[in-house]
Amino acid sequence: MGQFSVKKSGLTGSVLGENQQPDLGEADISASLAQFDDMWKALIPAEQARVVRLLVARVTASDAGLAVDLRHEGLGAIATLMAPAKPEVA
Repeated sequence: MGQFSVKKSGLTGSVLGENQQPDLGEADISASLAQFDDMWKALIPAEQARVVRLLVARVTASDAGLAVDLRHEGLGAIATLMAPAKPEVA
């Protein structure tokens, strides 16, 4: 099976644009995305399939190759789930 890679700077910008949590900043999103490989390895296949459904809107195959359209809202959801917990301020 092949490897899939995405430039993190563009991906981080996409997630920031769709961010539903104002306290989740660029550094938090970058840290979450950096942990993605480790998280992926820890998931069982059913959970990996769920993550793919959250992230991928459409895959188009042509003579030129594959085009993968990502769900930007899914990227934000994954980044939010993976973000380190912030202590609550009383």
